[in-house]
Amino acid sequence: MVIDMHIPDWDERFLSEFDPQNYVDMLKRAKAQSIVLYAQSHVGIFNYPTQVGVMHQGLKGRDIFGELVELCHQNNIAAVAYTSLIFDRWASLNHPDWRIKAMDGTDAAATWRFGVCCPNSPYRDYAAAWAGVTPCRILPAQLGTKALPAATARTPPPSLKKSRRLILLAKFVVIRLLPFLKDHLCR
Repeated sequence: MVIDMHIPDWDERFLSEFDPQNYVDMLKRAKAQSIVLYAQSHVGIFNYPTQVGVMHQGLKGRDIFGELVELCHQNNIAAVAYTSLIFDRWASLNHPDWRIKAMDGTDAAATWRFGVCCPNSPYRDYAAAWAGVTPCRILPAQLGTKALPAATARTPPPSLKKSRRLILLAKFVVIRLLPFLKDHLCR
């Protein structure tokens, strides 16, 4: 199940009263077996405290992503982390030089709701930095084990072989997909 949560923070009330328990209760009522949880969306801001990027202001430091992971784990609901590559409004607004340009040099997404960042720019390093941390915050919960702190992202315990494969897959996406997109979308 995916519940769209591309929620901006231009109004500090957005997400300020978010209730993870109610969210998971609704998942249980719907008999959901799995959920895609938004760690970061096209808006480009994160739903947990982060040292890479910017956290949603309405959360005021609260880690709703982590709370949701824990509650899903407690209720036997598999969880997958959602993050957005390339479509990143925050990065596009704060780093205009990261934007994808059309062949005529104009901003390729000038009229779009979300900014589009070029992987042939420093955006690539920025995305790789947060992608190296985000995926493992959710993977242990998928496997029915206790969630690991984000700092263990690059060194999961050997007992989590499935987790290791999924982390490698996430790194593959950043390492392999971004160069591909660079070659095909950016000049």
